This record gives sequence, structure tokens and C-alpha cells, in this order.
Amino acid sequence: VQTDAPMSPGSSGGALLDERGTVIGITTAVAVSEVGAEGLGFATPIEVAHAVANDLITYGVAHHGWLGVRGEDTLPTTLPGGYGRGVRITDVEPDGPAATAGFQVGDIIVEVDGETVDSMVELIVTARLLEPGGSATFTIVRDDKIRVLDVVPGRLG
Repeated sequence: VQTDAPMSPGSSGGALLDERGTVIGITTAVAVSEVGAEGLGFATPIEVAHAVANDLITYGVAHHGWLGVRGEDTLPTTLPGGYGRGVRITDVEPDGPAATAGFQVGDIIVEVDGETVDSMVELIVTARLLEPGGSATFTIVRDDKIRVLDVVPGRLG
């Protein structure tokens, strides 16, 4: 999560709150240059922090899902199925879960398990929350046609 909320170097680990006081993230970094803090901070989304906490309690180690893809946000456009945004795949790791499932460079991911994916940041968060060895359904656009690919996520790290 990117934020312009005031943060100081060394404040990592604090709660990032929304306007209602709901915790939405855990602060992790402040953009700093030679002139000091830039007024830009980053936080781990609370969904990821919650999943990691549960994994640590249950297993003693975090279980992050991994796909083996790199991508970039698409520009707002009209895609088949009425989708307006997605993540265009720019690289597929040859032996990764996405390659095994049939992903190709140029595919545009628009949904994971029925939830829309509008950006690479969303895809990263979603992928990390997938259960390694489980199952996930990806809706993609390839050659202006909607396709569905089933993926067995790997384990990150």
C-alpha cells in the first residue's frame, strides 16, 4: 500500500489507519533521498499481515503463494467481458506454477478466483495469499478471448 500519511524513518511496524481508524496496513518503508524523507511511505496490506500472523502461529513459518510471473498494469481499456484493467504478463518462469498452468507472455490476468485484478500490486497481494499446493482459478484475456486457467500455486521462498 502506498501512502502519503506522515511517517518517519524508523517507524516501520506501526499501524496504517484509514479515516475511520481501521487498520489497513503495517508500515514498512519511507521513501528517502539525500534531502530526507520524501513524504511517501509504504505498508504491507493488512490481509497479508493477518495471513502471515496466522501462518506463524500455526506453522512457525509464513506460507506465501507463488506464481512465477512478472507483469505490468494495463492502461484503462475495454477488454472482452467488460473488464477495464488487468495485468499483462511480461515474463513467465519456465518451471513455475504459471508456466505449468499454460500462462504465456502477453496474457492479461483480469480475475483470480472470481475477484477482479486491476494492478500488479493487487496480483502480488492476491498471489501471496494463495495456499501453496492448493488451487486457484485465473481468468485471462488472450488473443481477445477470455480463457480460464487452473493454477496450483507454489511456495514463495
